[in-house]
Amino acid sequence: MADAGGLDAAVPDAQIDAALVDAGTDAPAVDAGLVRLSIISAAATCGPDTAVFPAPGEEGMYYAVRLTPPAYPFVVTAIEYEIDANPGAGVNCLASLAHSVQVFTATTVAPPTTPTVLEEIDVPADPSIVSDRAVHADLTTPITLDTGEDLFVSLKMTGLTPDILCVKTCVDPDPDFDRNYWSNATMAPFSWARLHTFGLDDDARIEALGRPL
Repeated sequence: MADAGGLDAAVPDAQIDAALVDAGTDAPAVDAGLVRLSIISAAATCGPDTAVFPAPGEEGMYYAVRLTPPAYPFVVTAIEYEIDANPGAGVNCLASLAHSVQVFTATTVAPPTTPTVLEEIDVPADPSIVSDRAVHADLTTPITLDTGEDLFVSLKMTGLTPDILCVKTCVDPDPDFDRNYWSNATMAPFSWARLHTFGLDDDARIEALGRPL
């Protein structure tokens, strides 16, 4: 994969996708009692066009993050993530592309090679979207994390170079390398690798919402 941190182009403010309860660059209001699970630290730098995208030949692979709740048991009710729309540097980041997200759990640090997917969210193409896109999707069935379990949210990086999906990221000066993973395959069994092994210290803007029981 590659890092689009150097992209710089004028684009409209992030658009709202009502069908998926998108809310531009600002996440929807969090209900009282809900907790946001994120790997973004307070020290991270979140540039307007910092993003990661698949290199040629990597289209259709997955970018997954591992999210740990503050307490157990913990019920996850929704996921959120941000997609970049910024042409430049030889790529055309399209937030309008159809894609999907897999949600699963594990007790291992790295994602399983063949995960048991608890929910798969299909996001249809929408050619009307020409700027950054923040997606909020409620889970059909809430997922309960028991002691020792982490939540994995895995975004399928669709498109065909140069027109590709780009997930927005932040750059952390003290990153946790065991949180961001690249699948190295378009379907299971996956050969997951830490993003850091590719020279990228990015943290994806992929998050989840829920509450302790």
